[in-house]
Amino acid sequence: MEEPTSEPVADEVPADNSPSFDSTSLPGDLADEPSLRNFDSVDKLAQSYVHLVRKMGAPPENFVQVPNAGESWDGVYQALGRPEEPSGYSFDDYENQPGQFDEFRGKAHQLGLTQNQAEKLLEISSQEQQQNSKMQQQHMEQLEMEGQQALMKEWPGKEYDKNMEFARRAFGQFATPELLQFVEDTRIGDHPEIIKMMSNIGKSFAEHQLLVGTDSPTQLSPVNAQQKIDEKFGDKDFNEAYLNKEHPNHDSAVKQMSRLFQSANE
Repeated sequence: MEEPTSEPVADEVPADNSPSFDSTSLPGDLADEPSLRNFDSVDKLAQSYVHLVRKMGAPPENFVQVPNAGESWDGVYQALGRPEEPSGYSFDDYENQPGQFDEFRGKAHQLGLTQNQAEKLLEISSQEQQQNSKMQQQHMEQLEMEGQQALMKEWPGKEYDKNMEFARRAFGQFATPELLQFVEDTRIGDHPEIIKMMSNIGKSFAEHQLLVGTDSPTQLSPVNAQQKIDEKFGDKDFNEAYLNKEHPNHDSAVKQMSRLFQSANE
């Protein structure tokens, strides 16, 4: 009697009968990817992927996929924390008036910046502006001191005070409030050529008795000199130059105060 022939069960699949995997058949750069050469079956590739996902501790749907060329990056930016709209950025520590940074908000949103990134960039920009403003202020003060020293050399001794008084009186007589404000804002009135011009105008008008003010322009009155001294002591930058011997404008500041103290005590 012949023994019955056993036939394999249809649902029974050997463990090692998984579909084969050949990375060289993949499109593009994937065919040359060395890390994929370690896999010869789809099962091994899948197991490696699952292991990686578990190790990273995040579900696959949370992974950020880098867009292909020409595709929008909005999805990536949103996933990384960019506000949905430019108005979503908040700059309360820097904004002095509504809408002050609307243009910056638009650019930050276009670049895909998060709130923290945009705020840090604004902070850096603000610090640079403050530094540039401080450097410009120091430069203007240096030019003012140099111009004053040049005038003191050209007008030695009391000649300097005399000519400066002529310039002050002429300017005060003819300048409008708007011009005075402009000169204050731009400090153009400290330029030595402007001072010499106004001094010559003052002298010319004084000769014809048309210049208003004191008739003795050789020096400040004690009261005016004391007022000037108080103003100087209230000037933080001037005090720094006056009290710091290492400051480049120290000598000029000392000379100014010496003249003022001399006038105030006469």
